[in-house]
Amino acid sequence: MACPNVGLSSNQRRHRLQGQRRGMARYEGDVPSLEENEFVVLSPEVSGPGGMSVPAELGEVAELLFKEGDSVKEDAVIAVIETCKAAVEARTRAPGTVKEVLVEEGEEVWELQPLIVVVKDPS
Repeated sequence: MACPNVGLSSNQRRHRLQGQRRGMARYEGDVPSLEENEFVVLSPEVSGPGGMSVPAELGEVAELLFKEGDSVKEDAVIAVIETCKAAVEARTRAPGTVKEVLVEEGEEVWELQPLIVVVKDPS
C-alpha cells in the first residue's frame, strides 16, 4: 500500500495531520442496520507506543479470512489490514456466523470502518 503522505509538501502534510487529529480521518460512513443478535466487526484502531493515540490511518484490506456463512470463534482474526506503519488484525468479539462481508480484499478502509456483520451464536 502506498503511504498517503508521500509526495506531499510539508504544508500539505501538516494540514492533513491537523484534520486527522480532529478526528476527520476516521470512518464516518453508514453502519449497517443490525438485529439484536448481530454485531459488526470494525477495522482496528491504530495506537502508538504505550497506548498513545495517533492520527487515524488509512489501510488496505490485505486478507479476508472468512466469507459469508462461515463460523467464527471468539477472538478469531477475520481480516488483516496493512497500513503504512504495520499490518493489524481485525478480530471478532464473540462466536457466530458471518452474515455479510462489507469490504473486499484490496479495498482501502479507515480506522473503525465496518468490515463484516456476524450473527451471534445463541448462548
